[in-house]
Amino acid sequence: MINFRFHKINYLILGSMFGIFANIIRICGDLIAILLYPGYNLTIHMISFLGSSPGHKFFTFGLILSAILIIPFYLSIVTVFKNEFPEKEKLIHRSLQVLIISAISLSLVGFFLELSNIILNPLIYDLHGFFAVIAFSCAVFSCVVMGILIQKSIYFPHFFAYMCYIVAGVNLIFLFTWHALLEWLSSSLVIILQLSLGVYLICKKLKYKQDLIEYRRNFIKKW
Repeated sequence: MINFRFHKINYLILGSMFGIFANIIRICGDLIAILLYPGYNLTIHMISFLGSSPGHKFFTFGLILSAILIIPFYLSIVTVFKNEFPEKEKLIHRSLQVLIISAISLSLVGFFLELSNIILNPLIYDLHGFFAVIAFSCAVFSCVVMGILIQKSIYFPHFFAYMCYIVAGVNLIFLFTWHALLEWLSSSLVIILQLSLGVYLICKKLKYKQDLIEYRRNFIKKW
């Protein structure tokens, strides 16, 4: 039983580390592309503009790689919810599907943006927009579900639920306005939420792992 718990804890810690690493890659790719884009303005230039900047490869590579690496993080979050809410398994499973669709869509956004630099076809550029809509829509759904579950959770602090609702609200407003600043705000809030959850999971699991180590030592001494 103890070995099983150790395996599960290590799995959750590793998944959280993937989440943090994925977002660091995304941030670095965005920053490099912005620095190489003369006169880039967050208030008027959409994020996709970076796909045609001199640093477009950093942006698209960061987007694709981060979208792939974030999937183990989603699996770790879902594992926590499944353990705490076994009666909500269908809803949680559906949320996982939406999260994976979101990650795949985000990677395709980067792929089609990079492809549009090679093949000058309006359809290819439009495809990036189509998958961007899917990614933002999935973020709205998954954040609402996560917020509801976290509000009922004894594992996560409730302020994470409020963060989820804020992220969902900003993403939803962006989908109706398509404003550059709102796009940057919604994307930044998603990154902040994922980083916060990743750090929280690692810290909590490391503490629990240490408690199990102490328990095992005492158990061995006792016998």
